[in-house]
Amino acid sequence: MGRNDVQDYLISQIDQLLAEYHICFIKWDMNRNVSEPGWPDAAGDQRELWVRYVHGLYRVWETLRERHPHVIWQSCSGGGGRADPGILRFADQIWVSDNTEPTMRLAIQEGFHSSFLRTRWRHGSPIWVHPICRSLFAFT
Repeated sequence: MGRNDVQDYLISQIDQLLAEYHICFIKWDMNRNVSEPGWPDAAGDQRELWVRYVHGLYRVWETLRERHPHVIWQSCSGGGGRADPGILRFADQIWVSDNTEPTMRLAIQEGFHSSFLRTRWRHGSPIWVHPICRSLFAFT
């Protein structure tokens, strides 16, 4: 997403989907490492890939949020890779981690909320938490 043509394509395609299907929630996940970063005709230093990517992501989200203000946007990534302070201008929520085991989650949320507002993170877990298989009791 460091290229304007890629950003324009994503804006066009996602804009069309949001308008046609009346989508009200997007969870933007980034659980994929870049295997071959850069592109042959990129200007400047190829190590700028992530800076260009982030600026491109911001442009895509900003444009789509302006066109579709009713949509709730959730940033999501393994290890919090999409939980930078800049994304808060565009994300309504941040999914902090897929690790929902309660005792491990305490440390994750403690660290996260030391830098981010508590209203920005979301967490949910089933009654039975796998793979540790610790049973949680639900009282009604």
